Amino acid sequence: MKSEFIKQLVEVLSDLPVIFKQESLQRKMMRLGGYNPNKIDSALYNLNRRGIFEKRKNGLAFTKKGNVWFKKHRLNYFQEQIKLKKWDKRWRIIIFDIPKQLHNRRSYFQKKIKGFGFYALQKSVYVFPYVCEQALGIIAEQYKLNEYIDILFAFDLGTREEEVKKYYGL
Repeated sequence: MKSEFIKQLVEVLSDLPVIFKQESLQRKMMRLGGYNPNKIDSALYNLNRRGIFEKRKNGLAFTKKGNVWFKKHRLNYFQEQIKLKKWDKRWRIIIFDIPKQLHNRRSYFQKKIKGFGFYALQKSVYVFPYVCEQALGIIAEQYKLNEYIDILFAFDLGTREEEVKKYYGL
């Protein structure tokens, strides 16, 4: 999943030199689509100057520093996408049983999912109303906790549902 996502991003980035020729059709289409090509040029220049990616014979590729930067910032993208979603009437219940020797990772994981807006039902049971599987997978992978975390889907939370709905404004 991770390598496929990065591969797709690199493919898109490798097309950028073609996209950003001054009078290209793609540039005009970007404007029609509501994007400002000059802002994108500026952002790409900035990333290149900071050493996030480098030009290669067949296009652009992330540097080692760029891979670290990308892993850190892709969660921001998912967080923004989650805010745009409409509730599908399904609850995502995240349960985990992380061993005591991994206490620090457990704490970081809990802080991260709370920061995303997950609601704690119990110490190791959280609930979320929107699609979050991909973002949760990235977080679990980041802290190497995949084998200790499960996601359940439910249409009803029982006696706590009204409390949780109120929390999310649903």
